[in-house]
Amino acid sequence: MEKNQKKSDKKLDKVLDEKFDETTVEKALYKKATGYKETLKKPIKCKTIIYDEGKKMLELDDIVYAEEDVLVSPDTTAMSFWLRNRLPDRWKNKPETDNTEADEGVLPALAEYMKNSGKAESETSEGDADE
Repeated sequence: MEKNQKKSDKKLDKVLDEKFDETTVEKALYKKATGYKETLKKPIKCKTIIYDEGKKMLELDDIVYAEEDVLVSPDTTAMSFWLRNRLPDRWKNKPETDNTEADEGVLPALAEYMKNSGKAESETSEGDADE
């Protein structure tokens, strides 16, 4: 029974590791897509000069670390990836076009309108030529 227990433990560990990795990556992608605030430690060089009776006696250089809050702006590529995978019906690379307007005769009506407006312009210009 001990061998079976070890096998099941290994399987469980593998499943948990895979799930943990997926969750970690998912959280990182979400964080990158929405932007975040991060605290950075930046090195700053500080110089100390010691004087004795107006003369420079000793000069010391020291490095001090200061914390700085930095706003990392959202990444549009990460946003696009997140939306295309989470909401594929609304966010596709090539959305399906709805051709109901073409089926209802909008394009033929537009062509007819353009023909008629061309005739109206030519009749107007001929009337001007007669005067």
